[in-house]
Amino acid sequence: MGVGFSFTLGHHVVIETLTRFLTRRAATCGHAGGRTGSNAVVQRFSLALDLNLHFHRLLLDGMCVADGDSVRWVRGPPPTTDEVQQLVTHMARTVEGWLHTQGYGADESCQEDVDDDADGVFLSASVAGRVALGVRAGAATAARGCPPIPIA
Repeated sequence: MGVGFSFTLGHHVVIETLTRFLTRRAATCGHAGGRTGSNAVVQRFSLALDLNLHFHRLLLDGMCVADGDSVRWVRGPPPTTDEVQQLVTHMARTVEGWLHTQGYGADESCQEDVDDDADGVFLSASVAGRVALGVRAGAATAARGCPPIPIA
């Protein structure tokens, strides 16, 4: 399994870190024992059908807390700039620690250099917004699908 495709790592680092943050924050606001939720969708291609593996994540910014025999939603206050910096730093250190356990040092590349690997060609073309193969190779990609809806 490639380092870049470790869904488990992404789930653990991002979702678990943010869930713990929201749970602690709710407890300090008097809502101990609350629970939040999240969802993730894997998307393999962009609108222009470029290879672009990425994840869309939705994490609720509050907690469901018990209120007698029912449950109610309590929205949390927005995080401060310092809290966001602390969360990002923690996630980066966690990922770096995991990479170290996988044998990747700070100065090492996470991808092996393989001359016959087509992934580099596809990913480079995708990032550049260019066609990777065929008679249109190198040409700009064209978006397909529904035209944008004008906002009145």
